Amino acid sequence: MPAEGHVRVAAALANLAAQQPSLAALALSAVGGDHDVHEVALAKDSAGRIHLLIRQDLDQARFTPAFGDSLSVGWIDDPSGEAAGFLDVTCVDERLLDTFTSLAGEMLDRVDQSSSSALTEFRRVVEDWRKVLNRAVRQVSRNQIVGLFGELIVLERLARVDPLRAMAAWRGREGYHHDFALTNAVEVKTYVTAHAPRVEIHGAYQLDPPQNATLHLVTLRVEFNESGRTVADVVESIVSLGVDRETLLGRSHEDAPLVLDETYRLAIADERLYEVGPDFPGIRASRVGSALDGVDRLRYGLLLDACPGRIGETALEEVLAAL
Repeated sequence: MPAEGHVRVAAALANLAAQQPSLAALALSAVGGDHDVHEVALAKDSAGRIHLLIRQDLDQARFTPAFGDSLSVGWIDDPSGEAAGFLDVTCVDERLLDTFTSLAGEMLDRVDQSSSSALTEFRRVVEDWRKVLNRAVRQVSRNQIVGLFGELIVLERLARVDPLRAMAAWRGREGYHHDFALTNAVEVKTYVTAHAPRVEIHGAYQLDPPQNATLHLVTLRVEFNESGRTVADVVESIVSLGVDRETLLGRSHEDAPLVLDETYRLAIADERLYEVGPDFPGIRASRVGSALDGVDRLRYGLLLDACPGRIGETALEEVLAAL
């Protein structure tokens, strides 16, 4: 039996500590299992940064784990042609080295215990760690999770028709104003109160249609219900429809986090669809203009019963197809 993963990682780091690689080279220390010691290696570059290199076999597809700024991820081609290449995960922050090496050690342990490749097990351990970290980030409020649930429900419906187009539309533009936008746009609002249906609008652009295009507002009233679905459930459904998991999770933003919450189960109790026409109420940048200069963090309530332009929610499929 090979030594435990963390033991092999610690030995590799000790071996690399004394090495000083040149500018164009990496110092390597193999840490793979007995079946293939060269499948995984730790490496050190000339700047002293530690890399985790995992071989990609010829029949394996490439993917990009969404680590944010904490870890750098890239692919290295194999000039020998014996493998497709190597996944290169670099620890760019020394403060995260313990976490980085723990992740590598857990991956090696999983490889030793299974018949899967290191690349497959790395993808699994990253996903498991993401869930644990997301559960720990409790500063994400219940209201944010409710709002995310509504967005994902609409994304799921769009993914049933075209997964690639769904991801192109959802949070796809830098500085996006609407939840879904290609040519046209859709804004999704989710709420829980059953009294005087009301949603909260953020800023002066959420109800501003794109130039020479249409905007629809989808509102979902949800209830906390044990027979409902969690955000994590909906994410798994979207992935099963053909959306790449890393691409999906990579759409997380500080102001709109994508947390794989498994605590709250939600069920849709009411659904409304509106076309946001010229007579639709709300504060819009296109109407107010310079009066918004110096205004920050604008939020207000929109009473749905006072909104014109409601159309049957069964038309949502056509609206999404026309994005």
